[in-house]
Amino acid sequence: MVDVIRVIDLRYLSSVNTPDYPEPAWKHHPDMSAVAGVANRYWIWDAVAERPIPMDQAAQDAVDAAILESELDNEILKVDDITDIIRAMSQLIVSELNDIKDGVARPTWTLATFRTALRDYLGT
Repeated sequence: MVDVIRVIDLRYLSSVNTPDYPEPAWKHHPDMSAVAGVANRYWIWDAVAERPIPMDQAAQDAVDAAILESELDNEILKVDDITDIIRAMSQLIVSELNDIKDGVARPTWTLATFRTALRDYLGT
């Protein structure tokens, strides 16, 4: 059993079966002292010393900025989804109010029929 690190993506595994992780793709018994206490997203591979080393502060800041931008993009997608749902609900309510105004007989709404109608307006 050995500790290994995959050189291409710095995936570190502890106490693994050696034949399952062949070199050179995996470095056996890596020296991890330079990155002790450093989050692995801040590691880079030092090809000369054949071990992971921490990024400089500018590179760490760039990684943090990219992660933050990705998280913000995900939040924007959530807002877009919510906006679509609110738009569909508004259309459904207006349609129902128009039916009431026009005297169209409608069955009693349940949560299930509301969900079905809302999905119809969302197109899903």
